[in-house]
Amino acid sequence: MLLGFVLFTACGGDDGDNPQLDQNSSTGSAVDTRVKPSPNGECVSETDACDVLSKTLLDRLLAVKCVGTSKPCPGLLQSIYAGPNLTYDKGTVDYCVDYFSKETDCSKLHAEQCVLITYPDASACP
Repeated sequence: MLLGFVLFTACGGDDGDNPQLDQNSSTGSAVDTRVKPSPNGECVSETDACDVLSKTLLDRLLAVKCVGTSKPCPGLLQSIYAGPNLTYDKGTVDYCVDYFSKETDCSKLHAEQCVLITYPDASACP
């Protein structure tokens, strides 16, 4: 029997602790290495976006035998995108789900690695 363990906890930190900001060896400045998909203009609710991303991350962490930490929904997205009840671009959510479902590097299996486009509410969608 295979047992997987993922700890959901409240974590945080400043950009100094951000694994997506690597030091550029030639300039010493931070380089943003996050995945930044293009939006498609279709909206998805915070609940739907968080649920699918959280499930994808959990499934992948277990599949590649990683130990990871994450916040449960809705805090998973609210902590990254600074606020509750945002609307998310479906194209960026779908891209990130696809990205995470194929990732094999444990250090890249966290929600902050793939940047979602947000809108203040559904009426703000293009």
